[in-house]
Amino acid sequence: MVDPKTELYRLRDAFRFRGMDEDEIDELCDLASAEIEDAIVDAVHNAYQEALQAGVDMDAEEFIGEAKPIFTGNSFKIITDSGRTDFSEPPFPMLPKLLKNAKVAKDGSLYKKIPVGKSGGRKKNLEFSVLDVIANINKQRHDLKIKNRQTRDKRGGPKTINDPITAAQTLSSLIEVARKNASGNIDVEKSITVGESTQGLVQIRTASSKQNSSQKWVKPARQLDMTGELMNINSRLEDSISQIVSSTISRYEGMVA
Repeated sequence: MVDPKTELYRLRDAFRFRGMDEDEIDELCDLASAEIEDAIVDAVHNAYQEALQAGVDMDAEEFIGEAKPIFTGNSFKIITDSGRTDFSEPPFPMLPKLLKNAKVAKDGSLYKKIPVGKSGGRKKNLEFSVLDVIANINKQRHDLKIKNRQTRDKRGGPKTINDPITAAQTLSSLIEVARKNASGNIDVEKSITVGESTQGLVQIRTASSKQNSSQKWVKPARQLDMTGELMNINSRLEDSISQIVSSTISRYEGMVA
């Protein structure tokens, strides 16, 4: 990733080489820094939102709960709390969980009536949770931009270069708080008790302790490898930030003959 602070110093030196007044240099560098700062905040936010949507598309609620943007090395990346990018799940026997608080049959076995449908309620729950997080972060991003502009106005133009990366790092911290406050956990039983199906009313089925738990009520394996998707998102984010910095600096260099 192109380092914005280094490029801003280079811009300042270019203006000085052209014999410009220091106050004018301060003003132009401050404007360039502000543009880069706001654009990087937007780029990081958009990459994080893209990662969340990828998680929704793949029904990967664990990935959604762990995904976060950080600044590491010299670039921003979307990573996960655990460092995992493959959240695939093996087959999972649900019968023991389903039979909690079950009724006792005359022969002593346990049974429970389970409504089963295919409305996609699991994904809807995920989408609503993600929308809550994004709405919260959008407000935080808006407030952060206003605060940064007020700070720049009070400063009246920098005598030293301020790092545009700082605002995006602040956004990362705000995202960390927002996602921890969001409730996105989906109970395993809710994944099959989803209300109406696409084919009409729900079907009522009986779970019983007499059934083979390795054959009945087994949640299928799920392929949830986000590795490739995250690599693509992070690559686009790095390219986007480099393009933001390079194009902004070039434009300001072209303002002065």
